[in-house]
Amino acid sequence: MSSALRKESPKTVSAVAVPLPAVHSPISPSRLFIEAAGLKPAGSLGASGAGVCAMCGSAHKAGDIVAKFKPDDGFTDYVALRGKGSNLICGYCDAAWCKNVLMNYAKCVVCTEGVFPAASNPHLAWWLLNPPKGPWTFFQSNQKQQHLVWRAPVNYSDELFFVRYGELVLSVRPAMLAKGKEAAARLAAVASENRKGQAIKSPFARLDRELAQMSHGVIRGDLTQIALERVDVANDIAVINSLTAGEMWGLTAVMYCTPEKPAVKPEAVLTPEGTGTHQSGKSAEAA
Repeated sequence: MSSALRKESPKTVSAVAVPLPAVHSPISPSRLFIEAAGLKPAGSLGASGAGVCAMCGSAHKAGDIVAKFKPDDGFTDYVALRGKGSNLICGYCDAAWCKNVLMNYAKCVVCTEGVFPAASNPHLAWWLLNPPKGPWTFFQSNQKQQHLVWRAPVNYSDELFFVRYGELVLSVRPAMLAKGKEAAARLAAVASENRKGQAIKSPFARLDRELAQMSHGVIRGDLTQIALERVDVANDIAVINSLTAGEMWGLTAVMYCTPEKPAVKPEAVLTPEGTGTHQSGKSAEAA
């Protein structure tokens, strides 16, 4: 699907009336991505009247460039459509809805500075503890070729933000995540007391970044026993138990960043100016 505006004159199509846009953010996640990537909206149709994008829910007016919404048999995200009933998608969703984006930009942070990778521990830890100023999005795939860009919540806060993790939306408070990291470190030190050999690095039975294991986030049994007699241990366990699911997921990255292996802000792979490390063309397919 082309991600650049076609040169021929737009055709006129009728829009299915949808009463209210489902998105209240001043900028849609797809528009944020396309502009951050230095790309242009796609589409070759001119809307005959006002309507909304079936995918991101953003409003368009008569004459705006749009595209027909024609999902194939492999499309399964109907429940996530924010402009249900519309037969059109905006040019930004059309540009972002291509194989290259689905495959190559599946674990990213997107902000006005550009599109940044968010996959390794140092990069994830950076964004989790140092979120950008809004508007911005944070998404993580847990399957191949997931539709994430247009489904990602647009954040405007650096005190509480949301991560689109596959089919889940996780909430993160960086201040609480930092407290959780400190509490986890103290608990690991307690578990290592009077222990011969290598120190224990984690107070958990398991931390699972895929969020698929029942033992994910479960405190070691020896620590729960010690907590019955030590208030400091009980307090640290209480901190861990107060974390959101997103913050527990965040621990899988921030716990393993140390002064020797610190959190690092990555270079942008795409930028509005075209200076990203992945940029060599003018369209999403060439990015």
